Amino acid sequence: MAHCAKSAITGGLVDGGLVSWNALGHMVENSAYHTGVLHGASVLWHEEGPLMSISTYENGHLSGLYREWYANGGRRAQVQYFEGHREGRSYVWNDQGNLIEDAEWRNGNPWNGRIVGIKRVGHLPVIDLYSNGVLQGHSE
Repeated sequence: MAHCAKSAITGGLVDGGLVSWNALGHMVENSAYHTGVLHGASVLWHEEGPLMSISTYENGHLSGLYREWYANGGRRAQVQYFEGHREGRSYVWNDQGNLIEDAEWRNGNPWNGRIVGIKRVGHLPVIDLYSNGVLQGHSE
């Protein structure tokens, strides 16, 4: 939660850079906005201070390479986006550093590889297996 923020406001909307700090004085956000919508680079930090994510937005939609890290500094995700949809390679790691998603996406749809599914078995995610855009099965 932001304790202090610095930004330009135009017509009640953030326009330009938004920089926010938490109560501990750690920067938690440094993002670019245009008329209240994310547009440009966005960098977020965990409340404790380590880097959380680096991304780029175009008119409120993720665009380009999105990178995310766990609070311990371990990689969490590296995903390519185009106009707000996954496009190209996608990698996701669990908090132990194991690669759990290695896939290709086309037009926002899983195409080839292992995709972390929404369903969970206990505390583990179900991994969906895709080939040429067709779900082939699941693994745990």
